[in-house]
Order: sequence, then structure tokens, then C-alpha cells
Amino acid sequence: MSESTTPVPEVKYGVKNPFPSPVKTLVNLNGRGSAKETCHLELSLAGSGLEYVPGDVAGVFPVNCPEVVDDFLKATGFSGEESVENGEAPAPLRDVLSRQYNITTVNLASLKKYATAAENDKLTAFVEGNEKDALNDWLWGREWRDFFVEYPPSNALD
Repeated sequence: MSESTTPVPEVKYGVKNPFPSPVKTLVNLNGRGSAKETCHLELSLAGSGLEYVPGDVAGVFPVNCPEVVDDFLKATGFSGEESVENGEAPAPLRDVLSRQYNITTVNLASLKKYATAAENDKLTAFVEGNEKDALNDWLWGREWRDFFVEYPPSNALD
């Protein structure tokens, strides 16, 4: 008895169906301590059927690490299943945080907005009372989840 195999349809990648390419190499081209971050990036096209030739354009659609999204949701008290209006069709909060927002990098302007919205007096005093350079140094390496844990909103969910 011969085995019957169903052919697997070939996936066509392109503009409407981007290939989720893994990063092979990521090298920061700026010197240590530079305020800029310019990267040399090498992507794998293995298994895509695509070939990159000079003049082609590559789109980059970053995704937040699932563990970072989980930590962010835990720190904020959300499940991730909440429905969010995002300019398109409503989507689960977990999907929106995974694909549409940078939930890691914190800058001074957004931290000041968070301090005001969170009504956290300790954070507001800290943000308003420090020199800009000292505060930027303090922000280095911190992510949004850190602020929800260290400086929770006074009107936080129970």
C-alpha cells in the first residue's frame, strides 16, 4: 500500500505577505557612549524563496519579545485579552503591544507624560527635580515595565 501525500502549498512572500526573517547579525556602528544608534543588519532569507539584489527594498517590522510583553502586562495589571481600538479593527491588547508599540525604550518626554497621567507624586518630583543629563543617564537601560513596578499609577487597577 503506497502512502498518499498531500502536497503542501508553496507560500509566496512579497509586499502583501512579508517574510518573517530572522536576524543573523546586528552590529552597532556607533562608538560606545554615542547618543545615536546606527546598525548593520544581516537578515536570513533561508526558506523564503526570495532573493535580495541591489536596488531591492526591505521593510522592517519589529516585534517585541513575548516575555517583555508578558512582563509589561503583569506590571500594568492587564491580561492582554482586552480589546483595543488601534485605528483599524479592534485587536487584543497583547497583539497591539507585540507589534505596534515600542514598550522598551523610555525617553524623558514620555516619562513626564506618564508621571502626570499616573498621578504619582514621587515620580513627578523625581522627573521635575533632576537635571536633564542626570535623568537621561538614569533612564538608560530601563524599560516601561520598570516604571509601572517602581512608580505605579495612584489610580492603578485593583
